[in-house]
Amino acid sequence: MNSLYRLKPYFVKYKWAVFSGLIFVVIAHSVILTVPWVVKYAVDAIESGLPASKLAYYASLILGLTLVQGVFRFLMRRVLIGTSRKIEYDLRNDFFSHIQRLSFGFYNRTSTGDLMARATNDLNSVRDVVGPGLMYSSSTIVAVVVSLYWMIRIDLVLTAVSLALMPALAVIVNRMGRALHKAHRKVQDHFSFMSTMVQENLGGVRVVKAYGQEENEIGRFADLNEEYVGLNMRSARLTAMFRPMLRLVSTVGLVAVLWIGGLKIMNGGMTIGEFVAFMEYLAMLTWPMLATGWVINLFQRGAASMARLNAIMDEEPDIEDAPDALPIKQIDGDIRFENVSFSYNGTEVLKDLSISIPKGKTVAIVGRTGSGKTTLVNLIPRFFDPSAGSVTIGGTDLKKIPLKVLRSGIGYVPQETFLFSDTIEENIAYGLIDKDSDRVRRAAAIAHLSGDIEEFPKKYETLLGERGVNLSGGQRQRTAISRALILDPEILILDDSLSSVDADTEVEILKGLSGANGRRTTVIVSHRLSSVIDADEILVMDRGGIAERGSHAELLAAGGLYASMYEKQLIAAELDANAENGDADDGAG
Repeated sequence: MNSLYRLKPYFVKYKWAVFSGLIFVVIAHSVILTVPWVVKYAVDAIESGLPASKLAYYASLILGLTLVQGVFRFLMRRVLIGTSRKIEYDLRNDFFSHIQRLSFGFYNRTSTGDLMARATNDLNSVRDVVGPGLMYSSSTIVAVVVSLYWMIRIDLVLTAVSLALMPALAVIVNRMGRALHKAHRKVQDHFSFMSTMVQENLGGVRVVKAYGQEENEIGRFADLNEEYVGLNMRSARLTAMFRPMLRLVSTVGLVAVLWIGGLKIMNGGMTIGEFVAFMEYLAMLTWPMLATGWVINLFQRGAASMARLNAIMDEEPDIEDAPDALPIKQIDGDIRFENVSFSYNGTEVLKDLSISIPKGKTVAIVGRTGSGKTTLVNLIPRFFDPSAGSVTIGGTDLKKIPLKVLRSGIGYVPQETFLFSDTIEENIAYGLIDKDSDRVRRAAAIAHLSGDIEEFPKKYETLLGERGVNLSGGQRQRTAISRALILDPEILILDDSLSSVDADTEVEILKGLSGANGRRTTVIVSHRLSSVIDADEILVMDRGGIAERGSHAELLAAGGLYASMYEKQLIAAELDANAENGDADDGAG
């Protein structure tokens, strides 16, 4: 239950609402628990010959107490349940804000489905603790304390008999509570796993259909769902056992009280009114005993869920502003890698790299798959920090530059294009504080996207499907490039982000980018060597290091790795062209 201690700041924030809600709990139960005492007097008065006027008085008193109790019960529920919704709102915002701060490394090891499960299912369970859990546990405490007070006043012996079985209740609550906690934790963990599976299937539905794996995926989900039902059934069985066991213990106590109380009445040691009142108080204690099982179920489920939320909230970003960060307002475009190495999960990806990219120049990075190209450019916006060495911009170590300043000066287009389910205009203007339609159109024109957009019925107001599914691959990439260009960044990084664009359009886009040369530094990662021949310098990476560097002509003259790669691509392009011509001839014949 220690995991729930994390909720303390939220209770402190709403302390007056919680305090007033608990006051309403005390008043509501204190009022209704005086009713049996009034009944005692009424029954005894009836036995001794009650006049009609006196009976009406007792009836009116009971009715009035019930109405007062109803008002305060309404206030109790409105305040405490309402406060639980406010705490849920704050907790959800804090959770979302926290995961926004976390670094790329966290998302590399955490699935989206798991995070979604924690932000929805787990958070709802925590809210149940804060609202109904708090309300019913406080109600139970007040009911027990007040009832015992009146029961002791009526008869101490009967009260002692009623409490004789409390140790048995404590043992049941303790053991069943632990079992419930374990069962709920397993349910929540499996729900996260199942959510991940569903999220991946929905995101990759085209792959599933393309490979005809619908039936297999249905079978996988059915197996996971069956296991989820099994875990829930175990939890339900424990919960189902909990309440009957409590009821059994309370019923044994009720039988004992009925037996001993009956003997007392027959011996004249107790009036009928006192016995009726005592039995009413005992009945009022029965619900708290039964509610204890339900409340403990809520608390154990909430504690398991809060522990899962805490596991995320305890994560710290790997990349954040240094305490001694400099008050820099804008970055320069001069980039230097000095003896940089980088390892990922114990595997060395970059090895002692030293590179200089002057401001205003266009540098291309090429190489075989897995040579470290993407890792290299990911170090520039500080998505990761090097294991050794340093990266500087304008002579300042990246760790000394505030992250917001650094990344606001970099336009980054990754390999995997992501578009939001919004209009094309909103996607392009994503990085702007205030949307500027003119800037949107200029950026789209440079990325050679404006012609395509004008052909859409709603043009820039065209609503995109999930991840831009209603655009072609090349259109998605050009939209992402427009999103980077609209910021007019000091540094532009294109990480193989023209791979789905035809060669002619790619050349035109690169020509448009060259218009900012002299001010903007451009880093292009590409597998298509024909697109980088006009770069000021080409870096050829191999096995985490720089194998060759120079201009296109210099690298061809050197006859090394670049020349070999270029020749193979020329041959492949020629074969493709011949194949297309052959298909055309066959069609003509």
